[in-house]
Amino acid sequence: MYLILIIILLIIVLSRCNFFKTNKFNNKKCNDYIIAMFLTSDYCKEAENLIKTLEYSDLKHRLIVYALDEKSNNCINRLNVDTVFKNLNLGNSSYGKELFYKIVTEKIIMIYELLVNQPEDILYMDTDIYVFRNFDEELRRVCMSDYDIVFQCDEYKLNYETMCKNLCTGFFYVKNNDKTRRFFKDSVKRMKQDSYIKDKPADQRIINGSLKNYPELNITTFDQIKFPNGSIFFTYDIKQDPYIVHNNYIKGLDNKVKRFKEHDLWLV
Repeated sequence: MYLILIIILLIIVLSRCNFFKTNKFNNKKCNDYIIAMFLTSDYCKEAENLIKTLEYSDLKHRLIVYALDEKSNNCINRLNVDTVFKNLNLGNSSYGKELFYKIVTEKIIMIYELLVNQPEDILYMDTDIYVFRNFDEELRRVCMSDYDIVFQCDEYKLNYETMCKNLCTGFFYVKNNDKTRRFFKDSVKRMKQDSYIKDKPADQRIINGSLKNYPELNITTFDQIKFPNGSIFFTYDIKQDPYIVHNNYIKGLDNKVKRFKEHDLWLV
């Protein structure tokens, strides 16, 4: 009788100490991811719009922003957000331009720095994103899974039959582990060694290409209905209670702002 009681007490103690958890990430780890964003001065208002949606969704406290010039640093600081100031004075540039390549190289550097300098997983978000509702529970499931990186799919239509062929580097979740740190270290090296190709994707091209050399990375994509890109949400008008929308598949900052305003998604 006493032996049975001792065994029961031992089981209770061990369970409370997490001895029976099989996943290498405990619940606290999977609730402690950070949201990373970076910008230059032209994107202050677009970033503020995103930050307001994060605040309304109770996600702002997770955010850290890399500001690449003095103006962007000033505008983000007044929003009461954790900010890293990297005074690079690169200026501003639109998608597909040579300077744009140099700017988004800093994105990959930022991801790598965050992976090696702090323990949490990272959700990266471009500034042209609108958050509709809190996605903590969704990302907790991602964290508890076996996937190393989960990307938004950057294809113009829904396709569940095959693996997404164009992974989006404007919205992705990366686990902080040895494999992902090696991958982003190598991606930084490739970004610096590669050269600008006229009107071609920059970091997205590099990341998609680099993944071919890392078969050990377990990758997948977010549900395209829950995390739609600009084509699915705006062009195909598929809006089934999404968590976010990425305002891509349109060129030019002014056009992005206009489209946000037309759909009542502009808050600043």
